[in-house]
Amino acid sequence: MNDIIQLLARKARKHPGKTLLQAAVIAAGALAFSTGLALSGSISELERETYRYRISVANGSTDEAGRFEYTRPGIFTKEILEHLVDESGYLTKTAAVNEAHWPAVKVGDSRFSIRSVMAAEADYASIMGLVIESGRNYTADESTQGSRLVMLSTSVAESLFGSADLAIGSYIESERGMMMTRTGQGQTRQSRLATERFEVIGVYRDPPELARTALGIPDAIIPFGADRPPGLPAQAASQIRTFVAETDGTAPETLKLKLAGSLETLGIVDAELETWEGDPATPNTGAAAEARKVIASLSGAIAGLGILVLVASVFGIYSGTSMEAAANRKGTAVRRALGESAAGTVFRFASENAGFGVAAALAGAVLSIPAYQALAGAAETILAGAGMSQGGIFPDWPPSWAPVAAVLMTALACALFSLPPALGASRAGIVEGIQEL
Repeated sequence: MNDIIQLLARKARKHPGKTLLQAAVIAAGALAFSTGLALSGSISELERETYRYRISVANGSTDEAGRFEYTRPGIFTKEILEHLVDESGYLTKTAAVNEAHWPAVKVGDSRFSIRSVMAAEADYASIMGLVIESGRNYTADESTQGSRLVMLSTSVAESLFGSADLAIGSYIESERGMMMTRTGQGQTRQSRLATERFEVIGVYRDPPELARTALGIPDAIIPFGADRPPGLPAQAASQIRTFVAETDGTAPETLKLKLAGSLETLGIVDAELETWEGDPATPNTGAAAEARKVIASLSGAIAGLGILVLVASVFGIYSGTSMEAAANRKGTAVRRALGESAAGTVFRFASENAGFGVAAALAGAVLSIPAYQALAGAAETILAGAGMSQGGIFPDWPPSWAPVAAVLMTALACALFSLPPALGASRAGIVEGIQEL
């Protein structure tokens, strides 16, 4: 190590301007590689966290035109879902889901609109990876009983109540459905929206916009049994047409076959099923698969660009090492005469350039952190302006492994580019070295 440091110091003293310029170029390459790798890694991680192990299942079939039709009556019951989790091994959690329709909600005397509401069993939040920031999730018993409870996303809680903490314990009145009444001697029919009162018991963190869109994560979640019409007894829970599941990583098509086999053991033969990644309200959709392809292409393109910039920045090592080997041919010959092997000569050149690359790459890796933050912030702003995101696509800090990988890859690239001239230098004749001595 000391020899390498001394060689680098001697090189810097001999050609300070050239050495500084080359170090700056390599640092820029390491910066581009680290930043590209961090952006690519953040996008890939988001894609994995968004889709991994989350599958939607619906009881129905798709016709020739691609339209999905639910099977009525459905085959799924709470007992069957529990059996699949206990016995299958490929399903670890399930939660029946159903879209709820709230045309408007009231908080005190004010009326608001909520973009989407989902009736779901208690494990839904866990399957979707939702983080409870205040309050709690409802229990399985509360879901079965149809308790009038609701969990809100942070943004909705702040809009309705000012903060997540103020939302807990407050009430929302929802208006939905039609209630018929008769008044007067003529028995005139009148209708009005039925009003229900829900207590806010939890607030969950807003998911990244990609997850919200791809998985259909709503702004409000109520117990699965709470979506039945007012007055319907708790025993008459909503029919299970669709459920979401946490799996062991089984692909949707394979999962479909496994589910069919498991259902046959329960006496349900030729079950019509669709399994897919994505929003449970849109069966048989290919949007998630297409989104994954786009994300993978974008991630690969960013990483590829970083690699190209790094390679271009390090290419100067080849010409620099060639000139250095030619200028120091006599010195190399003397070393050979004093016992340095050909492999030792190659190692000396390669290690010197690798050490030089590490020193330059460290500066680039440090600078890549603010560069990543600036580019990520700009990308978030552009996507938000286009209405494609509300933020949260990129984390505030790059993955820690990205700068480390940039330093290692720069060192490796510098060593590899120095090999051809180093191999040439290793052929310096021992006789020539003895003559010099």
